[in-house]
Amino acid sequence: MTVSNKLEQLFTGRPNSYVPAHTTGNTFGISRGRTPDGLNHIHHWGMGLITAPVRAIMAYNGMTGPYASFIFMALRLTADEVLEYNAGTTPKPWTLPIMDQTVDLLHKFVFAFVSG
Repeated sequence: MTVSNKLEQLFTGRPNSYVPAHTTGNTFGISRGRTPDGLNHIHHWGMGLITAPVRAIMAYNGMTGPYASFIFMALRLTADEVLEYNAGTTPKPWTLPIMDQTVDLLHKFVFAFVSG
């Protein structure tokens, strides 16, 4: 996802997002001011460690291909949105600007298809 993030930022001019750092900081009571990049990495690696075993179980049971990747994308997106909303770092997903929603879906799509 890092490569797709940087490519997308190159084209859109969007700055780095620290929503993952804020989510991790709020969830665990960590001051996010000093190490936002580190907390971003912790969030992304942690979400990968939590959701990737589900993808492995899907593949083990024969759920492969684009259909399984779309299901996994929905799982990965849901996990992020629930955690971010409950940590108080984002509003309800459907109230976000369409560009933010599109970018989030794009990166979850890349993650789901690369890991599948």
